[in-house]
Amino acid sequence: MSPSHPRDKMWLPWFRHPALRYPPLRTGLRMGVLLSLVLTAWLILANRVGVLDRLAIVRNAAALAVLFLIAFEPIARFRNSARDLLVSGGIGWAIGSLCYFVWTMYFHRLAGRMGAFHIFVLGAAVYLFMAVVVWIGGLIRVSRHHHLAAESKLRH
Repeated sequence: MSPSHPRDKMWLPWFRHPALRYPPLRTGLRMGVLLSLVLTAWLILANRVGVLDRLAIVRNAAALAVLFLIAFEPIARFRNSARDLLVSGGIGWAIGSLCYFVWTMYFHRLAGRMGAFHIFVLGAAVYLFMAVVVWIGGLIRVSRHHHLAAESKLRH
């Protein structure tokens, strides 16, 4: 006997919501979850696995490299849309900063170096800067296109 509803509709029906079909939102949510997972794994490895203390520099460099690769996804995906870049980067970075805030409640010395709000502002500033670069690049592309189109009309 087969179920009356398809399996994907029974599990996580909210994931099919039309609002989640907006690509920057999906990218931001995915990035935030991945940032949170990597941050959690990094903190657990750094504080609970004593064997890796000898390799602390390598461990931290590897974790930072993975975090930067994940954080680069919105920049690579929305290189032609400043608005989408800013939305997806902001959502993802906010989720990652929220996870950092939760971990600062458990690891008390973690907030001594940088607070969650500081982390959020640093990431938001990077995404804002990249959105401005994408926006200016788009303006330059459009103006070159209009300039070249006007030049070809003058030749004829």
